[in-house]
Amino acid sequence: SLRSRAEANTVWDRLNTSMSDLITNSYFSDIKRVDLDAKGIYYRLRVSGLVDRAEADALCARFKSRGQECIVTKR
Repeated sequence: SLRSRAEANTVWDRLNTSMSDLITNSYFSDIKRVDLDAKGIYYRLRVSGLVDRAEADALCARFKSRGQECIVTKR
């Protein structure tokens, strides 16, 4: 989660560069705005375009092996 949509887009651009061998052309960013009341507004960067949960789990494991945190969620 990031504090602005611009930050989320910046992280997506960075991931596209640093993880270009993992992020295929079928994947796209899905930025979700979340209001956490007293904590404020956050923007969650999500990778969409994956076929199923197994593909999401595999991608997340590869991200983590390279030091990028991630969580697989249901849409």
